[in-house]
Amino acid sequence: GDADNQPNPCLGYIEKPPFVAVTVWPAEIGCSIGLKTNINGQVLNQEDKEIVGMYACGNDMSSIMAGCYPGPGITLGPAIVFGYRVAMHAAGRAST
Repeated sequence: GDADNQPNPCLGYIEKPPFVAVTVWPAEIGCSIGLKTNINGQVLNQEDKEIVGMYACGNDMSSIMAGCYPGPGITLGPAIVFGYRVAMHAAGRAST
């Protein structure tokens, strides 16, 4: 904020259009379970077969937390690990 702007340094006047309004409400950040994948991040179909060329990692991938989000940053580790595994597999350099 601007310390010279009082009484609240983080608020100011909105005087120049265009003006836009949005509805904001609190919500859970990890509210979906995500896509089922194998160890290489390949998305699996209903028969647990890989969908060729389709990958997921991070919050798009199903996690051991089953749709819960217990705290900030909890999905960063799996996102980094599976992002790496997906890249290696897609590049043809996957290791088991």
